[in-house]
Amino acid sequence: MSLNRVCLLGHVGKSPQFYETAEGDAYARFSLATQESWKDAQGQKHTRTQWHPVVVFSQGLVEIARKHLNKGAYVFLEGMLHHRKVLSDDGREYPVTEILLKNYHSILRILQPGKTPSPSQNEDQTDEVTHE
Repeated sequence: MSLNRVCLLGHVGKSPQFYETAEGDAYARFSLATQESWKDAQGQKHTRTQWHPVVVFSQGLVEIARKHLNKGAYVFLEGMLHHRKVLSDDGREYPVTEILLKNYHSILRILQPGKTPSPSQNEDQTDEVTHE
C-alpha cells in the first residue's frame, strides 16, 4: 500500500488565477505561504517562508476558490504531491513540485486568522470531495 498526501496551513500569496483544460474543465492556480519560526542560540527570532504552488482540479473546490479565495486568505488544504518537468523559454527542463487538489479526498478550507482547522468550521466555505 502507498499514500501520497500533504496537508498545509498557510496564507494565499495572491488571488487564484483560473484556466480551462483542453476538455473545457476549469482549474485554479495559486501559491500558499507557510512559515517556520525559531530562536537562535542568542535568542534572536528568525522566520523562514516556504512557497507551495497549488493546482485545483476538483470542480467543487474550483468554485470555492472562485467565490471565496483571495490574497491573504488563511487556508487549510489537503491534497497530493505532484512532480513534473517544465520547459523554460530557453528550452531547458526544470523540475516543479505542486500540490494537486483533485477529486480524490482533497480539502480546501478557508479559515479565520488564528484559528485551527476543524471539520465544523466554515462549512459554507468548505468542500471535501472523496472518491473511493
